[in-house]
Amino acid sequence: MVIYNPIGLTDGRFDRPMTPISDGYASTLKTDYQSTRSGLSRYVAHDPKAWNQEFETYTRIRYSWTLSSDWPRLAMVQALIGQMLYADPVVYDWAHIKVPTLAFGGAEDMLLGPAKNFQDRMAFLAKEVPNGNGRLLLIPGLGHVPHLEAPEKVLPPLVAFLKEPVAAK
Repeated sequence: MVIYNPIGLTDGRFDRPMTPISDGYASTLKTDYQSTRSGLSRYVAHDPKAWNQEFETYTRIRYSWTLSSDWPRLAMVQALIGQMLYADPVVYDWAHIKVPTLAFGGAEDMLLGPAKNFQDRMAFLAKEVPNGNGRLLLIPGLGHVPHLEAPEKVLPPLVAFLKEPVAAK
């Protein structure tokens, strides 16, 4: 299993109250191009110069959702996903994984605050996978979506892990 720059590294219920679904929905409905770009720019907070054409294309794709007649429905889905992630954090699930697992991502991911927070939580994730099956690989200099920043640095170690033989149990 590969857990790649995952959500759920912390239990947010201890830091903030749950946003009512109506508030989350209303906020999501207000999404425009600039707010989409601003939200995605957090992925390269470690190095704003890392913003490249792939990020700009992704921004356009995400913004295009708001232009659809289905946008109100998708906005509700996004609000519901936010509540689900809040109410059912996966941080407690790592100890139930039974297969070799690579906790993998950009070492400079700043979505949890300073990159050190992400690094510590990813190390915890790898350590929590039972029977020594957890392994940590953080790629220096890359943030939340390293495959958009430097695929040439991301793909080789990912493929190498996936090619490793798995012992039958």
